[in-house]
Amino acid sequence: MKKIVALIMILCFSTYAGALSEGTEDREIRLTRFWYTFGGYMVPQSYEVFLLGNEYYLCLNETPACRIKPETAEALMRIVEKYDIAGWNGFHGNDPYILDGEDFGLSVSLSDGTEIFASGSNAFPDHYHDATSEIITLLEEADPGGRREATGIYRYEGEGFGGDFTITIARDGTYTFYEGPLSSYMGGGEWSVSGSRMDMYEENGFNLYFTMIVTEDALVYVKGKSDEFPYIQVPDGGRFLRDETAEYGKTFRLTLESFDGGGPFYRVEIEDYDTLTFFADCQYRDENHEEIDGAAYEIYYDFAGKKPGTTRVIIHSESPIAGNEDIVYMAAVDENLNVIMERAEEDDSSLPPE
Repeated sequence: MKKIVALIMILCFSTYAGALSEGTEDREIRLTRFWYTFGGYMVPQSYEVFLLGNEYYLCLNETPACRIKPETAEALMRIVEKYDIAGWNGFHGNDPYILDGEDFGLSVSLSDGTEIFASGSNAFPDHYHDATSEIITLLEEADPGGRREATGIYRYEGEGFGGDFTITIARDGTYTFYEGPLSSYMGGGEWSVSGSRMDMYEENGFNLYFTMIVTEDALVYVKGKSDEFPYIQVPDGGRFLRDETAEYGKTFRLTLESFDGGGPFYRVEIEDYDTLTFFADCQYRDENHEEIDGAAYEIYYDFAGKKPGTTRVIIHSESPIAGNEDIVYMAAVDENLNVIMERAEEDDSSLPPE
């Protein structure tokens, strides 16, 4: 009888140990956020890895984020353990006798609630240089590059309300969302981007607020910092994938030539600024233009659609050498806010005076 009881106790202990082992694996400590920045005599550099939903993202120098493999976050966690970065917590060193050196800041969060904060100015914790060298190499190699601006059409990866759930990000700082054909609500408002974070302020009646992470191919919903959509429950980390097949928000570039001193100098006039807007830039042809009298340069006008429609555009050209001239264009903006512009006939009337 004692042998049977002993055997039962052994079996029970083995089962308990196995369950404990499995529970330990389930409770494996993971990295939830890692932020590191350094600078000083050079332009500050920043590296951030964070967990959103079940995906890891990397943001370098506050640019739009990119998804990275879980193995990268695991390798980063191994570096944290290898150099006992948890032991850095509370380090805030400073060497006032070095006038030109390096500053750093570090913040790490783990899934078990551990928080690590450290900073320094020309003073560093143990193994700092070896650890940060490995961190920078790991994260630079994980960065695919090729980021783009956030404008475009994005489709929710899950089910919409009777069809596609889309978010349209316009270049003029506005957005719209439509949860599907069965939805009676068309959302819309203004958006802004800071680094990889997009803030969206709803203005169509519900006063909603959304936070998204901008990646190279998606907008990622941050549930804890957002309101709910009216009809569709989007989970934390839910992705709205960029529609690469939809040509959206294509601008029209007009390139004009000028040179220092003689011009011509240009002024853009748009008949309907609710339909069309523009952005200007210029570039000298010669890198040594400061040493050249009358250096030539090009002016770029990128015309962007704000809403579907047509409008006239006048380019006022003024020059003390070549005289003055008005050039008239007709601009058409389609439903996807793509812009097409054509030179108008010479006998077209100009815009009415202000």
